[in-house]
Amino acid sequence: MDRLELELRQLNETNRRLIRDNDALRSKIRAFHSDPEYMEKVARDELGMVGPLEIIYQFPDVKNHK
Repeated sequence: MDRLELELRQLNETNRRLIRDNDALRSKIRAFHSDPEYMEKVARDELGMVGPLEIIYQFPDVKNHK
């Protein structure tokens, strides 16, 4: 019985974690659909996108140059 109780506790904890994860994802989806600033932030931070009139300057990493 102890083994089954342990397994049940583990499954319940996994279920709670998955519910929290799903809630967080739902919140991100709502923000993505309703908040243009959030959509822009995701596009810039996660996809590396830039605006149509923006110029990207890339500088060498001086730490790695000798």
